[in-house]
Amino acid sequence: QAARLFTQAAEQQHPRAQFLLGLCYEFGNGVEQDAKKAALLYQEAGKGGSAEGLCALGVLHHAGKGVEKDDRRAAELFRQAAELGLPRAQLFLGHCYDDGMGVDQSPPQAVEWFRQAAQTGYPDAVMQLGLCYLYGHGTATDEKQAAELFQQAAEQDYAPAMCNLAVCYLNGIGVEEDMAQAVAWFQ
Repeated sequence: QAARLFTQAAEQQHPRAQFLLGLCYEFGNGVEQDAKKAALLYQEAGKGGSAEGLCALGVLHHAGKGVEKDDRRAAELFRQAAELGLPRAQLFLGHCYDDGMGVDQSPPQAVEWFRQAAQTGYPDAVMQLGLCYLYGHGTATDEKQAAELFQQAAEQDYAPAMCNLAVCYLNGIGVEEDMAQAVAWFQ
């Protein structure tokens, strides 16, 4: 039913509907799975200003799913969506800079994109920024800041951050060593 309604709205050039219908085709929800059709819908959504469509198309280019694998194109699409303020795209662009995927590797640039996404409270980005502080990757080492960021993401029930925070409490990294807190976060 949803795919039918999205189709009707997408035919009227509604970018959000084009994006949502693209998701249906990418994952086979209510329609036969078709990554090429998903890519076309994401592209149309992106042309209409959908940051989500641009980001999703970037993911397909990175994976070579329904389109040719092209990390430069993926990074450019992530940049366009990131500049529209989409935290997921900011996180992905940060990873591009961190790994040198489609762009010149630049850990400080990665930190800036992680920071932008983290400012929205996006838990994966908050944790990634915490990891940068923990290891001094692209920024100065600051274990206290890392633990605070892990705490922020963990409080959103983000499991990887919960584990990182537990390790901080277990080993006294950026916080006082506290076995009870470590056990609580591990659970």
